[in-house]
Amino acid sequence: MLFNSLITFQYRALIHLSPTFYLAVLISGGNVGTGCQEGSTSYDECRQRCTCVGGQWVNCVRIRKEFTSLTDAERKRHIDTILSVSAIDSIYRAKYEELINEHFDRFYESIHTQEHFLPWHRYYILRYENLMRKADCTFTVTYWDWSLDSRNPFSTDPDNVWNNVTGFGGNGADHDNCVLDGPFRKGAWKRVRPDNPPPFSRQLPDCLTRSFRGEPPGEIELMKVLYFDDFNNFEPDLRGDLHGNVHCYIHGTMCDHQSASAPEFFLHHGFIDKIWDDWQKKSSDHKEAYFPTIDEIMPGTDLRPEQLIDLSNQPGGVSVEYEPFKPQEEIRKKVEGKKTFMHPGLYTTYTFQRTNIPTTSFSSLFPCFLPFISFLFQCFLPVLSHSSSYFLFVFHSVPCPTTLGAEPCFSCLRIC
Repeated sequence: MLFNSLITFQYRALIHLSPTFYLAVLISGGNVGTGCQEGSTSYDECRQRCTCVGGQWVNCVRIRKEFTSLTDAERKRHIDTILSVSAIDSIYRAKYEELINEHFDRFYESIHTQEHFLPWHRYYILRYENLMRKADCTFTVTYWDWSLDSRNPFSTDPDNVWNNVTGFGGNGADHDNCVLDGPFRKGAWKRVRPDNPPPFSRQLPDCLTRSFRGEPPGEIELMKVLYFDDFNNFEPDLRGDLHGNVHCYIHGTMCDHQSASAPEFFLHHGFIDKIWDDWQKKSSDHKEAYFPTIDEIMPGTDLRPEQLIDLSNQPGGVSVEYEPFKPQEEIRKKVEGKKTFMHPGLYTTYTFQRTNIPTTSFSSLFPCFLPFISFLFQCFLPVLSHSSSYFLFVFHSVPCPTTLGAEPCFSCLRIC
């Protein structure tokens, strides 16, 4: 009887910690610490996915998810942890301020150059995650897949990131663009500010500010970047077009040197890191690209960039995985399953068909007459026939392949 009571108490405690973990314990017969089935997986009290090896739960992995895929309860717990750690009277406030201001202090110390941008920020969000887990060990960085919200990126609907009840609050208002609703609203939350900001730093108010504008890159633009095999093409587009522009589409605090003091900074950089991870998964060559050649230490650390390459082996022995966002995966699978259409000047990538049209003189366009006809048939006629395709017209500032060779061109991109 006593044994059964203890087991019942244990299971009730596990339900409170994690319903998923509770179910896994029931399936494994209650063998949480030892005696588990070899090769099986379960979730520990900190919601890490662990694997049974030699009767022990080991190789535990933190799972990072897209914010809008979380339940309302998970969203609240996530945001409550941020509020708790960042509170003025929090025992973690000093460490939080130090971490946030580090991004400001090192803004021009090569953390935004190709040599360090991706690995430095991967380490930065890991340290942020580690700090949050001191208050709640179930906390992981979440990401915002803005590519799927690009048509209405700043909606405040209940399922959206910017909802004021289950999300991060909405747009700024009044003359100073302070956020006035949601958990990080003016008067309820105070962001970190640098002690001695230099003259070039814009003097933002103490509140979190936003001034939504523009549209983030959509799924086609994202997949175009992922298509690159050369790191020297992939990384500049990711760092500039995808990373930098989204910062300033949110604007306000996010479009300033003090951007890390905005809580959505980590939503955005979580997604940037996931995009790098997705690119790395294309092959072992992609995973090991570029950074092993960089010998210098990253600013403010004792680590070289190559030490951040492997998400399954991060500093401190941490293993991380990004959970695929189902809507994004469905788009990729839908397009990848299409039959390829090969033509001079027209080629198929992971996600779209693209016709490159040279921008040289009319006389040099003549040899591309056939690709141009393909361009008309592939892009304009489906539009006229009201087909259910996505279209994007892009001008390329760098050379791209055409029947005339590599030269400036514009493209019609179509999801079939």
